[in-house]
Amino acid sequence: MRIGLVENSKKSETGFTLIELMIALAVFTIGLSAALALALANYNHSRDNLDKIIAANLAREGIELIKNVRDSNWLKIEANEEIAEGVPYTWEEGLTIDSNDFVYIDYNDDWPTVASNNPCDSECDLYKDARNYYVHDTSGTLSLTKYSRALFLERICVDEMGEDPESNESIVAMNSDCDDDDTYIGIQIISHVQWDDNGIQYLEIVDKIYNWRR
Repeated sequence: MRIGLVENSKKSETGFTLIELMIALAVFTIGLSAALALALANYNHSRDNLDKIIAANLAREGIELIKNVRDSNWLKIEANEEIAEGVPYTWEEGLTIDSNDFVYIDYNDDWPTVASNNPCDSECDLYKDARNYYVHDTSGTLSLTKYSRALFLERICVDEMGEDPESNESIVAMNSDCDDDDTYIGIQIISHVQWDDNGIQYLEIVDKIYNWRR
């Protein structure tokens, strides 16, 4: 009798251990799946944040490139340079686009170029050159990135009573003139960057430049 009881006890202990092992494996599997899902979510979140940071920097660069055109024009005015004989530079040279279309520019360009399509298509795509800088490349020989950048320029007008342009200005299309009683004082820049990440994402920065040295 004692021998039989001992054998039954051993069988019971063995069966209970297998059940515990199965439960432990199930818990471990669930925990591992949750950890992997969390790691994947963190990776996607980090990638999205990186895309937004790059896009923000590219949009800000677009603003700075337009400002650089204005600043370069100021230097040319001070040096008494001329576009052609008898035609002096103005502060907005190259920026008063006779159209209402998007333009594009990178660090290699003196002035922005009007896009042939509106909205800007492949012309506004950004590539990386040998120095790892973002550029527009119509030859298609460089490495294409997921980003594109288009700029939109508009005139800033202020009425004759406006002392503070920030509070009394109005925005008109670049190919339009200010009203007869208004004065053209600056340019509003919209820098639009977009990229494809499971759908089109975009970011815009708006800034304004003035001829404050006049």
